[in-house]
Amino acid sequence: MKQPLRRLISISCLGAFLIAAFILAVNLYVQSAGVQSRLRSALSDAVGSPVTFFRTTFSPWNGFRIDRLKIASPHAASDPDLLQTNHLEVRCKFFPLFAGKAVLQRIALDSPVIVFQQNADGRFQWVQRTDPKKTATPAAPAVPESSRVAVPLPEPDIRKILLKNGSLVLLARDGTELLRAEAFRCSLNSTSIPGKFQGPFKAEKITLRGLWVISEIDAEVTLENQKIAITDFDARLGEGKIIGDLHADFSASAIPYELAFRLIDAQLPHFFPPDFDLARSLEGNIHARINLAGEIATGKRSGHAEWKISRARINQIQLLQTIGELTGNDRWKKLSIKKAEIKADFHDSTIRITPSHFTANEGRVIFSGQIDPELQLDFDGLLYLDEVIYKKLPSEARDNFVLSQDPEITGYQLDFTVDGPIDAPRSDFVNRLIGERLEKKMRGFLRSFVGESAPSPTPAPK
Repeated sequence: MKQPLRRLISISCLGAFLIAAFILAVNLYVQSAGVQSRLRSALSDAVGSPVTFFRTTFSPWNGFRIDRLKIASPHAASDPDLLQTNHLEVRCKFFPLFAGKAVLQRIALDSPVIVFQQNADGRFQWVQRTDPKKTATPAAPAVPESSRVAVPLPEPDIRKILLKNGSLVLLARDGTELLRAEAFRCSLNSTSIPGKFQGPFKAEKITLRGLWVISEIDAEVTLENQKIAITDFDARLGEGKIIGDLHADFSASAIPYELAFRLIDAQLPHFFPPDFDLARSLEGNIHARINLAGEIATGKRSGHAEWKISRARINQIQLLQTIGELTGNDRWKKLSIKKAEIKADFHDSTIRITPSHFTANEGRVIFSGQIDPELQLDFDGLLYLDEVIYKKLPSEARDNFVLSQDPEITGYQLDFTVDGPIDAPRSDFVNRLIGERLEKKMRGFLRSFVGESAPSPTPAPK
């Protein structure tokens, strides 16, 4: 009885020793300077950009592991790295390798930082590959055809791609940050269709142009031959919700896309950039619906968008407080907006605002116009006031009003214009509404809010 037990123990120890020796031998091999140098060169050639890493290791459980992997920018040393990750793990099946097949069960990246920058053609190209035909290489000694040995690399069969605690950054041509996704996790599994992967995507937050922050992102991602589909998108904007879908084809030079999103019950301050001073004085909720189709590379787009604002208030605006004092109407000091609707059509790089309106108890504003590709404004507007409010205005302001030309709106109307760049608009609205006396009183505020006022036009006949 003791003899078989001893043999079993001896065989087990021998097996453990052989396994340990095999693991040690593989690690010594993959960590050798020559292998790591060849691996760096092979990876650099594969991605078209310099690749560095700290070390490579192997274990039967996690497969091959590359620590502190970096893919540098192929352009300038000052450009951000294209990829940084704590470690990359590749788990594969060994027996198919002997049959010339590479079955990768899992590729996992821990804490990757991925950067895509828009190139001169408008494409978000990760690396700038060079044409091997145009690349000058030193002449090599001629090798007889009969002595050349072809070593074909097997096409990898990838079963799963896992990215944990990652960051994704999209940069414009000039390096401006367009999008940053932080603390995301994406698990993509292969499907029955070759080259197609599908799985869930989750992220703590996404920042758009460094201004708008959405959180608690949850979506389904599908990748197939450089085509991406983001469906069942669900996220938070403040207390509101964003849902929608996005489809883009990165295999086409123009990168066509389609998107459809809805914004539900978001708070107005979260909808505007943080540095927009007026946002701190806004209360209320906003709903929006956006449908767009276009090309990322060319900037062409077409579509329609609608915004609806409800239960809104404008608080503590000095201009409104002063108007309230002059008219004897305290409601101007905290203006309530009963209803607001804004409609826009997108044509290439021009945004056309179709007749839209803001309606309050104190009056109504209707406006339309466009924002051109250079972000220049060109708007015409009408302010309507009822007779009670109109008669409380200073006489110099009343001179600019005329009786309403709209049969459905009673009272008096004032026309005004808005032009100039979107971040520093100019308008004759203030001059025409409050007159010179109040404008002098409010000049410092007006310059910071609506830019330098345009010269006051000739008063309209009363």
